[in-house]
Amino acid sequence: EKVNQLDNAWIKNGEDAIKASAIEWYTPTEAELSKWREGAIGAWLDAKGTFEPDVARRVLLEQGMDGFVAQLEKAGAL
Repeated sequence: EKVNQLDNAWIKNGEDAIKASAIEWYTPTEAELSKWREGAIGAWLDAKGTFEPDVARRVLLEQGMDGFVAQLEKAGAL
């Protein structure tokens, strides 16, 4: 839990620093993120067997990436 809090704080601090100098900040929709993540599925399939699926699933779920986990499971990567 503490690591997750530190990670989230690090991400927020980085985003805040970028936003301070950005002219425009675009936040993609969940549908756009889903489409973008589709491109990573091949890499996950290629890496299958080099990581523990349960650990990867837990980490992704902790990051709120439930939809991506579903995509990976459907593709057989997890």
